Amino acid sequence: MDLRVPEDINQNLQQCHKNLEKRYNFRKGDVLLRIGDLALADSHFLPSKIYYFALLLAPKWLGSYRIVNFLTPVSLLLEDTESSQKTENTYK
Repeated sequence: MDLRVPEDINQNLQQCHKNLEKRYNFRKGDVLLRIGDLALADSHFLPSKIYYFALLLAPKWLGSYRIVNFLTPVSLLLEDTESSQKTENTYK
């Protein structure tokens, strides 16, 4: 029994992998952030039946923040531009 993959099947698989990779990475580029840049923070609201709060109506992004420092390569320290209050553990 011959288990070798024919050359044309192998080429088709490689071409399909390249096409899928291109489509997947279309909007996933590296973001260059620097200290002093303005950014939005992702909001993490919890739903509450008591206060009639629905996640569908909540904003997905909060504020206008300025990047103060990089705690790790993916973790940022942000400062609110209006109140100068600092937030911690914000991730890229």
